[in-house]
Amino acid sequence: FRNCTSLENISLPEGLVRIRSACFAGTSLSEVTLPSTLQSIEESAFEGCVNLTRLELPEALESIGKNFLNNTGVTELIVPANVSSFSHQEGAQFVSVDLSKSAITDIEGQTFKDNVSLENIMLPEGLLAISDGAFIGCSSLHISLLLYHTPARASDGIERYTSPRPTFILRMRRMESSILSSEMSPASTALSTAA
Repeated sequence: FRNCTSLENISLPEGLVRIRSACFAGTSLSEVTLPSTLQSIEESAFEGCVNLTRLELPEALESIGKNFLNNTGVTELIVPANVSSFSHQEGAQFVSVDLSKSAITDIEGQTFKDNVSLENIMLPEGLLAISDGAFIGCSSLHISLLLYHTPARASDGIERYTSPRPTFILRMRRMESSILSSEMSPASTALSTAA
């Protein structure tokens, strides 16, 4: 269906397990229904679908390819539990991203780079690291840290990163006080759970 500009909506059949690379790239899709059996979305699958503003990912999904939502209009994304990696989506217009149920342990460098519309992000409890520049250029991202361990020392760090610095919603059961470095970006920030 690549570059099929007349394609505006599609409902994919149950039993489908994979969407191939660039399958719907450059189409006019505004509505997509994905089957509950889908396990893999390959790279650039929906790239350039500027009319696509919503995409509900099924719980069976295990892998998401690079750039699968490049230059789309998707504003809200919930990543399922079995997905373990999520990479940069060029030209993304995310406002809210929920990774809290995912198996992601590292937010890769530049994952959300220049996503100026991004306001809220929920990160998984199993997160171990935020790599260099993961949120650089996210000028709308608000500060909110939910702390369950050594809150006093972490709070000192929070004060250093109040507006106008962009920061993150971090959801973890316990966090070491070392999660905040002297510079949040582009320095790498490590997150580790307490024993």
